Amino acid sequence: MATNLMLVPCAGCSVINFSELIKKLTDEDIVVSLIKLSVDYAEAIQLDEIIAEMVDIIRHSSEKIVLFGHSMGGILILKLLECLSPNELNQISGIVFSSSVPPHTVETLQRKIPNVNSDSFQEYLIELGNLNKAHFEDEFFKEYLFERIKRDFSILKELELQADIDYNEIFKKIPTLVIKGEEEPMHEEFLLQWLDYENIDMKTLSGDHFHYKQNTEKIALEIKKRGVLID
Repeated sequence: MATNLMLVPCAGCSVINFSELIKKLTDEDIVVSLIKLSVDYAEAIQLDEIIAEMVDIIRHSSEKIVLFGHSMGGILILKLLECLSPNELNQISGIVFSSSVPPHTVETLQRKIPNVNSDSFQEYLIELGNLNKAHFEDEFFKEYLFERIKRDFSILKELELQADIDYNEIFKKIPTLVIKGEEEPMHEEFLLQWLDYENIDMKTLSGDHFHYKQNTEKIALEIKKRGVLID
């Protein structure tokens, strides 16, 4: 039986940002379900719409699914796990959190994200490593992309995880990997707290918060390991 993948990108990213990883997986006959965030939509999208789409994919899948979430995408996966029945959780053969913080640190991370309409928010994005000051001087970026980035971070800041979810129990049943970049600029303190959970594997790859760009083959292999694609 094959394994499919659900890929959830980070705030402000299009699924196109993951095109190399998607190509690598689809070349190996892995069906990839893509969860789009604000950059891929003309209209504003709400948190409940995103989660509903994720739940619907799992409920209608005849195959096992590996979940891959980068940064905010991983936090959306945590929210998804709250919404699934035991039978639906059994559909998940593995989880890969990429540069994403553990459940008990989400509130702290949210408090550290500046107001999206402040200058501090621009500085926050630059420090993450994917943008520079030149982006904020570009008219197309400011009028189109930046507005959609702000939508995603607004969704992230408003997201609430249920306090009574036992994630340890979930991670005991579902093989779970956390990947972080060797040069994570801001979230190292959060990422290391994944070690507070049982049965979590952790790998460090070369690169910063957006390490997936240069580690396509390694990440694809880890995704396959958490499915039923290889022995």
